[in-house]
Amino acid sequence: YSNPNLPGVLQSLQKGFRDKYKQDFSVPATYTGLALLTAAMTKAHSTEPLKVASAMEGLKFHTFNGEVTLRAADHQLLQPIYVSDWQPVSPANPYDVENTGYTFALEHTYRPAQTTLPAQCTMQRPLMTEVYPVKPPKVTASAVPGASQGTPSR
Repeated sequence: YSNPNLPGVLQSLQKGFRDKYKQDFSVPATYTGLALLTAAMTKAHSTEPLKVASAMEGLKFHTFNGEVTLRAADHQLLQPIYVSDWQPVSPANPYDVENTGYTFALEHTYRPAQTTLPAQCTMQRPLMTEVYPVKPPKVTASAVPGASQGTPSR
């Protein structure tokens, strides 16, 4: 989650989204999830699930909340926690939530080091051969209806 009054790129994204769609950008957590997936696929040089999951472990990446980490031991996202108060819009807290004249005024930020508990679970990771017992067939353009040229990458 996030706070709509955080400085940085979130402000311009929210404004652009509202200008175009006439509603609030209310899914910063979805953005964080996609940023994690993109960073992990880039690190893994792959889209294969086990390679991507392995690349996620311990991954640090940037979100609207700043740098966050996906803990390797249990895949928990370690990020700041924001305590906010519902108040009228002000110069210090300008984002007008749903055009109500009110906003979530940031009262306090807890950093991950202040809120992170030790990992409790022990994930069992599958072996690559358990997930992919047989190498998947190579897909060629001739095997894909409507494909005109080239070979899709895997």
